[in-house]
Amino acid sequence: MHSSTSFIHRLGSALLILLLATHCAPSTGGTIDDDGSLNNAFASIESTPWTLVSFITADGPLAIPETFTPTLKFEDGHYLFDAGCNAVSGEYELRDNVPKLVGTIAMHTMSCAGETGGEEAMVLEDAFAESLLSWSDHRMVDDEWHITYEGGELVFTRESSE
Repeated sequence: MHSSTSFIHRLGSALLILLLATHCAPSTGGTIDDDGSLNNAFASIESTPWTLVSFITADGPLAIPETFTPTLKFEDGHYLFDAGCNAVSGEYELRDNVPKLVGTIAMHTMSCAGETGGEEAMVLEDAFAESLLSWSDHRMVDDEWHITYEGGELVFTRESSE
């Protein structure tokens, strides 16, 4: 059984500088313009929550709980990923309108195994925290944000403001 407690202990208090690569592949919905400014895709990264729709690992896709919508939010220099059990959070900076994750990863370590969707939530949150260590590229395709990391890919969509 994968233990979020052991992951947090492995991570310790080491300073992690986690970078999203600024070399975005051109795609519809989000590229860096010739003048270095970012077009509309990333300009509103802080204005809306992002919903996780796909999480592919080296072992295959992870189940997305149906009882809770896993979301990633960026606000006031902090990010928060919540799949319904133990939220994963930390700090980020916008550099050239691209989020750069900095500092330590914080995560609660309670068990949600007895709750509906709890096991899936714990697995997602652990995998998300581990993926942060190797985010290597990202691209926007319309309102989908694809984040590549060592061993897989996360796909988020913008939550509707309606």
